[in-house]
Amino acid sequence: MAKKEQNVDVPFALEVKESRMASERFYISKLGEPYTDMLIVEAWLKGRTLANEGNQLLCAKLMQRKEYRDQLVAEAARKRGIPFEQMWDDILTGKAEPMSPDEYTKLKGAKSEAESEIDE
Repeated sequence: MAKKEQNVDVPFALEVKESRMASERFYISKLGEPYTDMLIVEAWLKGRTLANEGNQLLCAKLMQRKEYRDQLVAEAARKRGIPFEQMWDDILTGKAEPMSPDEYTKLKGAKSEAESEIDE
């Protein structure tokens, strides 16, 4: 009988602002029963541990979502009036903050005023 890993019920604990090393771990919240079953079967079929199969599946999903993720970053950058690369870097370095509707309205108003001054 295959040995079942028990370390699936740990809260998510990833701090982007901290130094990230390849050996650092983060945890996901407990999967629902059907997803746990599917992960166990996938891992068994491929001869992998649950942790290794989970890693492989997460990486594959992140690669699939590249275009969607890039669109979200581009939209966040547009709202802030900064380049995509700066937004990406701000997110990775922990400098990015969520923008409230009031902040967006103020920023948009300031841009409109600056544009009208240029037109004059």
